[in-house]
Amino acid sequence: MNRLESEGAARLLNKESIGNISKSLKTAIFKHLKKERLDPDAFHFLARAYFFDATEAGLDLNATFLLKQASGNKFNFNLSRNISLALTKMYKSALRARALVKDRHYSGLNRLFILLHETFEARKKKKYIMQELEEIDIDSIPSAYKKLYLWLHLYGISQSGKIEKFQKFENENQSLPVKQRIQFSERERAFLSGIVYFYNKDYIKSLSFLRKARTEKDLISLKAMKLEARIFYKQNLPDKAIHLLEDLYKQTEGKDSEILDIANRIFFDYPELKKKSELKDVKP
Repeated sequence: MNRLESEGAARLLNKESIGNISKSLKTAIFKHLKKERLDPDAFHFLARAYFFDATEAGLDLNATFLLKQASGNKFNFNLSRNISLALTKMYKSALRARALVKDRHYSGLNRLFILLHETFEARKKKKYIMQELEEIDIDSIPSAYKKLYLWLHLYGISQSGKIEKFQKFENENQSLPVKQRIQFSERERAFLSGIVYFYNKDYIKSLSFLRKARTEKDLISLKAMKLEARIFYKQNLPDKAIHLLEDLYKQTEGKDSEILDIANRIFFDYPELKKKSELKDVKP
């Protein structure tokens, strides 16, 4: 695989649909690396191939995955083994590319691959990941990967409480062609807004958005109600929070451990509530 063929592979991998990446192409890149062991381009496009492997294994940077992670009280992306392996290989390939050359037309995308893995592995605090993300220009990202760029931004912003940045990237997402954007329903958009306003400590607006989101009996409504309980707790309404958590515990048949985590945090500050609560004898 000579240099010209390597650039041809680059053009193939840069097409609108990353579904064009094939096993034979990875084989060609490995063959090329045996001859040119320090070719940064080859390592970068290998990282793209591994990112595609992760999507083939089930990684979907969609609204559902974003909302599930952004609203969680615990850090757990719960990735499958195959996804984790592919992302680790992607990360290592992107690191090698960056170590060999600092500035290429694909440097922004290469940094996104690194930041995606660091996000999933909690290798850096969110504020540092956000600082690096803000240095990447969306115009430098190939169209097939703009969803990755926006997903990482919206995930980081959702728990930062920065309303203006959230609105900026939400608008940026909506301005993209349908195939490139993260698709949000009205309920999902309301729920995400509720999360952002919650971390902004604007609990009145957060409650308003969360109640617009919980119109059906599903995961969004469950998570919205757990956030409501946390808001009541922060508004010095612990009785109301515990009452809501008791109802949720019954609805979920005791299968959601996060409900007990929130309740126990409230019991720690208000031990007198535990004595009369239906959750007092329940073990996490």
